[in-house]
Amino acid sequence: MEVHDIEELKRQGLSVQAISNMTGFDRKTVRRYLIQPEGAPVYGPRAPQSSKLDPFKPYLEERLSAGVWNGQVLLRELRGRSYGGGYTILKDWLQPQRRAAGVVAVRRFETAPGEHYGESRVMVRTRRRPAFGAGAAAHEPVFHAT
Repeated sequence: MEVHDIEELKRQGLSVQAISNMTGFDRKTVRRYLIQPEGAPVYGPRAPQSSKLDPFKPYLEERLSAGVWNGQVLLRELRGRSYGGGYTILKDWLQPQRRAAGVVAVRRFETAPGEHYGESRVMVRTRRRPAFGAGAAAHEPVFHAT
C-alpha cells in the first residue's frame, strides 16, 4: 500500500484509526503520511560504506597479482602495515576475487598413505604385539627407509 492509497481512503471519509486497521500501519505513520505525503520513505540501494580494508586494497591487489592468495599470509602482511581489521573482513573481500580469478587459496598435494613428498625419510612402524604366546618377543619395531 502506498501513500496515495492512504490519501484516497481519507478522502472516502475513513478515520486515521480505521485506515490504520485496514493497512496495518501504525496510527502515527498514517497521520504522518497524510500531513506530509512526500515524507514517505524511499528505499533503494544503499551507498557502500567504507571498510577498514579500503586503504590496503591497492596493496592486496598487488599481492594477488604476485600470486599470493592465502588469507592468513595476507593478514600477517597487512598487520605488519598497521591494518586494524580482522580476518573475516579480508576473507569476505577475497572470496569474490578468487571466484573472478578462478584461483584456489592453497593447492594441497596429496600422497598415498606411507609415502612422503620431497626428501627421503625414515618411518618407524610398529607391528601389533600379541598379548602372549610364542611370537610375543619377536614383534619389535620395524624400520623402513623410503
